[in-house]
Amino acid sequence: MTADALPLEKDPLYLVDDDNDLRNELADALEDAGYVVRGFDSGEAFLAVEAELAPGCVILDLTMPGMNGMQVHTTLTERSSAHVVVMLTGTGSIPTAVSALRTGVIDFVEKPAQLDMLKASIETARVRRLAAAASSER
Repeated sequence: MTADALPLEKDPLYLVDDDNDLRNELADALEDAGYVVRGFDSGEAFLAVEAELAPGCVILDLTMPGMNGMQVHTTLTERSSAHVVVMLTGTGSIPTAVSALRTGVIDFVEKPAQLDMLKASIETARVRRLAAAASSER
C-alpha cells in the first residue's frame, strides 16, 4: 500500500501521560494540527476502556506511577490490540528505546517533544496500523 493510496483522515490519538499540564498542552497542539485527541492520566485508565476505542495511535509516557508505558504496551500486545504505540519519555535511555522498538513500539520520542517530529511518528504509526489491518484482512 502506497502513501498515495491511504485514506486522508487521521487516526484518533490517545495521549496517556500522568503529567496533566504536559498532556493538556500536547493535546491542544495536536488538536490545533487537526487530530482528535483523548487524554488519559494513567495506563490503567486507558486500558480500562481500550477495547471500546476506535483503533488509533497511543502516545504513551514511559514513566508513570502504577503501570509504566512498557507494561501498558505489553498488555496491548497480549490483547492483540489494533492500536499502535509511540513512546514518549523524558527519562529514556538507549537500551530502553531499543527494547521498546524491538517489542513493536513505532517510535521513541523524547520530551519535550517537537511537534513536527511527533506528527511524523504519528503518521508512521498510522501507515503501519493500516498496513497491519490490510494484512489481517487477507
